[in-house]
Amino acid sequence: MKRQVVRRGVMGALLILGLNGLYADAWTIKAGMPTAREQFAIGVVNNKIYAIGGYNGSFLSMNEEYDPASNTWATKDSMPTARSELAIGVVNGAIFAIGGKNNTGYLKINETYDPISNSWATKDSMLTARTAPAIGVVNGTIYVIGGYNGSYLSINEAYIPAAGSWIKKANMPTARSTPAIGVVNGKIYVIGGYDGNSISTKNEEYDPATDSWETKTDMSTVRYGFAIGVVNDTIYAIGGYSSGNYFKTNEAYFPSGDTWATKDSMLTAREQLAIGVVNGKIYAIGGYNGSYLSANEEFNPGATGIEENFYTHSSSSNREKILRVYPNPSGGKFNLSLQIRKEGEKEIFISDIMGRKEILFKGYIPKGTQNLKFNIENKKGVYFIIFEGNREKIVLL
Repeated sequence: MKRQVVRRGVMGALLILGLNGLYADAWTIKAGMPTAREQFAIGVVNNKIYAIGGYNGSFLSMNEEYDPASNTWATKDSMPTARSELAIGVVNGAIFAIGGKNNTGYLKINETYDPISNSWATKDSMLTARTAPAIGVVNGTIYVIGGYNGSYLSINEAYIPAAGSWIKKANMPTARSTPAIGVVNGKIYVIGGYDGNSISTKNEEYDPATDSWETKTDMSTVRYGFAIGVVNDTIYAIGGYSSGNYFKTNEAYFPSGDTWATKDSMLTAREQLAIGVVNGKIYAIGGYNGSYLSANEEFNPGATGIEENFYTHSSSSNREKILRVYPNPSGGKFNLSLQIRKEGEKEIFISDIMGRKEILFKGYIPKGTQNLKFNIENKKGVYFIIFEGNREKIVLL
């Protein structure tokens, strides 16, 4: 890739003079999961990913731990009950594996795994036996929503681990199985699935505080069997299947604006994968696309903004640092972390490829690490975030 060099002349015009690795690939291949499988679930504890259960011709009980820091896998204590299409919620470092199916039928089983002791325990069973529900966790309570048990379900049952009790909650408006869930700001977004007649693109928001539902903007691409990861209050719906086609599709939903945007596609088309999020990166693992998969691909939603250094102005001792933003991060909402070595007057602005400039910030910034938030959601296409300062470090969070 050619180098992209951006300089401002004496008159302040922004000139694009070349191109070179200004941004990293958003997707990266990582170490494959030891056991190829689909219809499993993932829990994340202490920055490690636990891939549990699933199906690869047999119902599975295995529990494999992935450490993104070392890019390695380890086998852990197996789940007591082999099953597929289970759902997982994590509360206080404990992984709760709930529901699913196996040769005995639809399950209401609730088994919890403690990564520290590498051991399992049986907990209070779910009220309604079902397979293919989805789970959202809010304030230490696990909400198990939707699923299938011979009928497509709208059931919403809340489990409070601290009390060991289950409570019925307001049903989801649209009955469906295999939806996926993202949780943002204490609200649960139940997206997609299958309702018995068609593949659903429904996006319904549940507010546990009021025990109420609200319909939101539908997902753009018709599919089911996708998985969801949440980074910086943005929900990423990745993969899936529809009409004989396996998808690489990656669409981002921004609850703050109730809008969707297309993001960089996953490398391997597949359905029935699972996702874990560690340190702002999404790990899309396993699945099925005619074969059972062990694929493990890392998506970095912030990879489209990378620090770059540029030459000094002819009229200033300041240096410019630039981040390329394509597409707009987080629906136009983004955070910058500035590590200021020398306090003083600073300027941050954006410019499109035509050199049209808009100042985001101009003023005094003290020494030390400063976090700033900006909103450019009305901007389209490729944008450059430019910081004027002397030897500082700038990072797009």
